[in-house]
Amino acid sequence: MELILVLLLSGLLRVIFIIGESSDTQAHIWNISLSKKFWRLMHNDVENSVVKGKRGYPVLHHHIISYFPQQYWILVGKALNFLYDILVIILFYFVVNIYFDWTMKSEFSLGFWAALLLGTSPILLPVTARVKSIGARVAGYMWVCFYLLALAFFLYDTTSFWYLSSLLVLLGVLIILTSQMAFQFLIFFNIIFSILFFNIFPFVILCAILLIAYIFPQLGLKNIIDFKIAHSKWYRKNQNGTTVDGRNTIAQFTDFFNDKGSFFKKLYRLSILLNSSS
Repeated sequence: MELILVLLLSGLLRVIFIIGESSDTQAHIWNISLSKKFWRLMHNDVENSVVKGKRGYPVLHHHIISYFPQQYWILVGKALNFLYDILVIILFYFVVNIYFDWTMKSEFSLGFWAALLLGTSPILLPVTARVKSIGARVAGYMWVCFYLLALAFFLYDTTSFWYLSSLLVLLGVLIILTSQMAFQFLIFFNIIFSILFFNIFPFVILCAILLIAYIFPQLGLKNIIDFKIAHSKWYRKNQNGTTVDGRNTIAQFTDFFNDKGSFFKKLYRLSILLNSSS
């Protein structure tokens, strides 16, 4: 019953804002159209372009939508994003209740409060980017949550080394195929985690994922990674004087320690290096 209450409250917050289109809907429709036209996950050739090249945009989420009738694409995209969030909330509820045996002076379990905080968190409710959109940010967030959970299980119990290692690599592949934001998180999280906790395993998993991308280019991962590198170079070269100038810099990280009062504000509102969902 308490899980149903969490899902009702979390779902209601999303349904309130789900009506209408976001500013990037037509771009997502175009990506879905390409997936439907060529009927394969990674169509990398750029058509009708002045400059020849490869399109390295992750389209797993768009490819799934393309299997539905075109008149329902927007509805299906929003429904899938709604479902992705609900799946993470349900998973979070059970994991907390199973693995955290804490006594609560409340009629509700610890899992209830944890899932409620997650489901109603404002950082997961940006209307344009997540709730109204049919893009892959929510899907990327879901795969990242699964990845972090699998990593936590591995660190908790190393007896299932090969099983969990394979699962982490698979989830890493799905992350890259789904979302640029989630891919960015995957890179920075594994590197930073390995450094801070003196544990090389996350870095090794990251290297294995990247190695697979270049050994098997037909998977489409290589084009996505190459595009991300090229885009990052272009971004750094052209950001001066724009609205994104000064974001995601080393100075921004060091400033966290000089101004502790705004640490969380900067971490969740300004930086996308550690936040896969915004």
